[in-house]
Amino acid sequence: MRVIKSDDGITTIDQDEVIVQKAAGIDLATIQIDGLRPNLDVLAGLYQKAYASKLPEDAAAYVKHKARILAWFQRRDVDRKRYETGEE
Repeated sequence: MRVIKSDDGITTIDQDEVIVQKAAGIDLATIQIDGLRPNLDVLAGLYQKAYASKLPEDAAAYVKHKARILAWFQRRDVDRKRYETGEE
């Protein structure tokens, strides 16, 4: 897993294809991540857990949290808004 912020200010997460592929076929709506803090430390922990366990459910939790983190980066980097409130 690699997190990069490009020169134009866009943050991407890549080199996680193995985990993303393991999550294929899992309904992300059934995965609960509500209690997890939206930060990269948690995302890295989910990645490591999914990589070690090789369980599709763990991979799906990583994928769902990754989408949450990328949405947060979108609001911060592109929309110039704060995380939860949406305020500028």
